Amino acid sequence: MLRESSDLGSPAPAQLLIAFTDLTYFTRTAQSMPDADLARFCQEYYAATLAAVEPAGGSVIKFMGDAALIVFPSERAEAGVLALVELKRSVDVWMKRQQHTCRLIVRAHLAEAQ
Repeated sequence: MLRESSDLGSPAPAQLLIAFTDLTYFTRTAQSMPDADLARFCQEYYAATLAAVEPAGGSVIKFMGDAALIVFPSERAEAGVLALVELKRSVDVWMKRQQHTCRLIVRAHLAEAQ
């Protein structure tokens, strides 16, 4: 997503929608699960995140436990916001269905990054 500067070989600034997601009460929820169930839970959560983000033109930069760092190029910002809203809705429904108190928090900002 970052473009190379032609004269310096260093990344040129790029406008990005940068998002960070996090589950509330995840630590408490994780402590109540056997390891295999926790691994399955995380895999399903990661898959849901990727399924929402990638078709909208975004990339998950990395997962950190229950959190994710996500970017969309500025020209995909509107699609990115819509995808993040839908991700929150779907994850919250999934958590409620599993009787977990976790809910997804999404923070996003359109900014120049280098």
